[in-house]
Amino acid sequence: SVIKAAKQLKNAGAEVIALACAGFSSLGLAPVIQEHIGIPVVDPVTASAIVMYAEVVRRYKFKEVFPKHIPRVRS
Repeated sequence: SVIKAAKQLKNAGAEVIALACAGFSSLGLAPVIQEHIGIPVVDPVTASAIVMYAEVVRRYKFKEVFPKHIPRVRS
């Protein structure tokens, strides 16, 4: 199972798991896995959206709309 695989990764020393399939995002697995194993699990769709948002803000200098809780991307 996905939970079993995530536990194996944690036991092998993983401090964070980055999911690599958009299907996992559709199923909402990141928070479920994170709850079961107790380390951060990165949702691939959410991560790509945050990176794209940060790049648009950086490129077009929309600093006034950049949420304070998301770290700025330095170029």
